[in-house]
Amino acid sequence: MPIFTQKKCPTCGGKLELISGNKYECRCCHNVYEMNEGNTSLYDSLQTASTFRESLNFKQAEMLYKNMLKKYANEDLSDVYWNLLLCEQRVMFETDQNGEQFPSFYDIVQTEIDESEYYSKAIEYAQEYDTNKLMCFVDLANKMQEAKNKYRTIKNTTKPYDIFICFKKSSLADPTKLTKDYQLAYDLYNHLSASYKVFFSERSLDNIVIREYEPNIYHALYTAKIMLVLCSDIDYLNSQWVRNEWSRFKMFTRTSAQAKSIIPIFIDGFAPEQLPDELRSCQGYNNDIYLMQKLGSAIKTIVNPVDKQAELAAKLKAEMEAKMQEQMAAQMEALKKQFANASQQDRVNTAPQSIAINSPTYLNTDKTKIEDKAFLDNKDLTSFDIPKGVTHIGIEAFQGCMNLRSITIPNGTTIIDNHAFRNCMRLIKIDLPSSIAEIGECAFYGCSGLRSISLPKGIKAIKQGTFYGCTSLKTITIPETITEINNLAFDGCENPLQIVFQGTKSQWDSIKKSCDLSNIRVQFAQNFIVPYGTTVIASEQLKDRKDLTNAIIPDSVWSIGSQAFAFCSHLSNIVIPDSVTSLGNSAFFNCSELKTVKLSSKLTVIWDNTFSYCGRLEKINIPDSVTKIGGGAFSCCHGLTDITLPQNVTSIEHDAFIGCDNLVRITIPKSVTEIGSQAFKDCRKLTNIKYTGTMNQWKAINKGGFWNSLTPKYTVYCTDGNIKKSLFSS
Repeated sequence: MPIFTQKKCPTCGGKLELISGNKYECRCCHNVYEMNEGNTSLYDSLQTASTFRESLNFKQAEMLYKNMLKKYANEDLSDVYWNLLLCEQRVMFETDQNGEQFPSFYDIVQTEIDESEYYSKAIEYAQEYDTNKLMCFVDLANKMQEAKNKYRTIKNTTKPYDIFICFKKSSLADPTKLTKDYQLAYDLYNHLSASYKVFFSERSLDNIVIREYEPNIYHALYTAKIMLVLCSDIDYLNSQWVRNEWSRFKMFTRTSAQAKSIIPIFIDGFAPEQLPDELRSCQGYNNDIYLMQKLGSAIKTIVNPVDKQAELAAKLKAEMEAKMQEQMAAQMEALKKQFANASQQDRVNTAPQSIAINSPTYLNTDKTKIEDKAFLDNKDLTSFDIPKGVTHIGIEAFQGCMNLRSITIPNGTTIIDNHAFRNCMRLIKIDLPSSIAEIGECAFYGCSGLRSISLPKGIKAIKQGTFYGCTSLKTITIPETITEINNLAFDGCENPLQIVFQGTKSQWDSIKKSCDLSNIRVQFAQNFIVPYGTTVIASEQLKDRKDLTNAIIPDSVWSIGSQAFAFCSHLSNIVIPDSVTSLGNSAFFNCSELKTVKLSSKLTVIWDNTFSYCGRLEKINIPDSVTKIGGGAFSCCHGLTDITLPQNVTSIEHDAFIGCDNLVRITIPKSVTEIGSQAFKDCRKLTNIKYTGTMNQWKAINKGGFWNSLTPKYTVYCTDGNIKKSLFSS
């Protein structure tokens, strides 16, 4: 659309207002333009060329501007040279909320603004014809150069982004009202930022001054490999900021050396046909219960997820080890000075001694306590068995025993005192007897080799610094007797550290009131025992029970309702007795820790989404009684590598195994007559399909659209030969 029709200034992009006759003034730079009818004036030609520049066809626009230099050689060419500069620099100007113009870059070219021939010429003509325009050019050029310089700083100091979320935050009808697009953007950010670096303006531009928005946005657009465009209203997509973002990203998909993709997300029935023409070719997804599943699969084809927890843990580990090295160096330096100033006899008396293990000198008189500092900084100690009868391990008893790899603590020991095993960096495992009732402050501080530990039931508090700097610690079992955990108890541990809490969720909630455990993932070791005599586990009866790890179902139960165990994210084991004949839709939906399942031998159907999003499900034996695998039944079961369908199955419905990206082998019986659409889509490791029928029987199976989309070149092994996947075989 022409500039004057849109009432935009050809110099700065500001809004033009009619002041008299055919003259328009820019509200931002106050330049005055005369609009003549026909296509004879310089301003008309500027108008035509700018339609190409605004559609991001910079080369075509540049050609038209250069033609103007010849055609209007005797006129003021300042605007022509200025627009050539904008084409060269790949810049458009936008108006911010304060009515000021800021540069929006579509590329960062090497040529600096003041080194450009076009800028020099624009200034030269403006000096001769219009001093107001001269000041405008200088101001806008300074903004452009400042943004370019800032971007270069950001490029060197900020990591590349993986995903850019493009959305309209405020309603056009009521700017105080947030859109549905914003809420979904917020949810997507929270979901994806655990594995990817995501640009979400609400968070990513927080604490950044407005004038630095553009270089930060450009960096995100330029580096991100995926843009999620949220679509609920066509007017939102065409609004200034939203269109600016997706149009720039769209251009980068054509010019960037790296693969970049735009994924529209349709909200509240928004139809793909409503998309702007530039986005019509993009594959989009509906905002439904499968959105995260589909996005996860799509994103992983382009961007490898980053284990941010592992990155942070590695960083903390490196910092802790560096700190320990500094401490050790300081101790050695102090020791050297001590020896240098001592007499020969003093050296004999003060040199570190390796205490004989069989000697009782490290014990108190009644041999019930290992004395304070008994083995302090003993580098020769590699293993130690504490004698029976010892009840107390003293302060700093084994501190600094950096080569200690194993230690046996006898039952009857009740106290591990402050700093007892501090900086025992090679201690990988320690078994605490059930008699332990107290563990002191910093008891295992700096035990960077310790991987897991189970605390006995007698302990009531985890004190300050107890496991500080245990950078390899991944899991810890905590008894229900614990009532207090100090804020600094787990600083510097694996992030997130997994706690297996042997109490209830309400007990844990009570503990959390006294400390900050935001970086700790908790698993509740609690069984759910269904009372004998129960016949039905109702729909949603146990839905979202985060405290449930095991479920014991008696053989009196015959029906498990839809979503009965859905979102039980810590449920790891369940046995479904043979009495169960009915298993409802989504019964175990998103039981993300579920690893093995034994199904009833009387089930005939595995209904829709029964095990969808059971990401760790590794093994499941499907009984011969089953005749149908429902839609999405095993979708996104990332742990599945091999599965055998029984001989009576006739139907594998839509999306049944979609997103099972580690599935390598599957056995399909000749009884199958139908494979639904996208049934094996995105099974990226599926190379071996064993079919118990002939090649002709395999070809006769009714297969839905995209049933094998995004699978590798698998082989179907039939009884009379093999069929390899190709563009033309099914």
